[in-house]
Amino acid sequence: MKAGYGLLLALVFGLAGAGLNYVYIQSKAGQVDLVHFIGVREDREIPQGSQIREEDLVRVPIPKVWVGNLDQFAVPASAWNSVIGQTVVRTKPGRSLILVDDLRTPPPELRLGPDEGLLGVPVDPRSVVPALINPGDRVSFLISQVAFQVPTPADTGDLGGSGGVQAPGGSGGVEVLGPFEVVSVGSRLGSLEVARAARLPQTQENVIGIRVNFDRQGNLPPEVIKLKRLLDLTANRPVTVVLHGKSQKR
Repeated sequence: MKAGYGLLLALVFGLAGAGLNYVYIQSKAGQVDLVHFIGVREDREIPQGSQIREEDLVRVPIPKVWVGNLDQFAVPASAWNSVIGQTVVRTKPGRSLILVDDLRTPPPELRLGPDEGLLGVPVDPRSVVPALINPGDRVSFLISQVAFQVPTPADTGDLGGSGGVQAPGGSGGVEVLGPFEVVSVGSRLGSLEVARAARLPQTQENVIGIRVNFDRQGNLPPEVIKLKRLLDLTANRPVTVVLHGKSQKR
């Protein structure tokens, strides 16, 4: 009898302790640190390919202690204004969080006209930071006289005589060719931000692709021919890059 009575008291005290703990947690609820993310309202759905409207969204509070690495995938509420108007790449049902992958920008495609081509030029990564160059920029290439201290082939056209050592003219023994329009930086066809958003691997950024134009007879401009011959003379040795500034409207 006494044993049963003691067990009953233990159960009562246990329930009382649990109740007090619940009351304590509820009293502290207002002091919990919350992290807010962007979600889709319960009564809304955003179809694939549709733009996000403000009335589709709701701020979703999550206790900071439960966030973990969610902030690496979900869009924070601080980006509320930048999310509105963006297109989702998949259907977003109600009561779901907006993820970074939902807003990925599709990678651009290589676009060349019927009379255009792409010429790859090996560049010296010590002379430029590839991340600073984007398709659409203008660059020039510098090839120094030191690079030409090799026997030239018999037929070098306007680049020198036969059997000699080619020494370019240029400025101070440096041949300057350009400007050329950049089409690609390695495998990247758009800005670095677009490539990162699309999670595209960056490869061969030491090769810059430039746009070249053919005339009606299928010939390339003299400067492109000259660049190709100089690259051949140096066995495609990496060249120095000069990034031109963008024109500013006044």
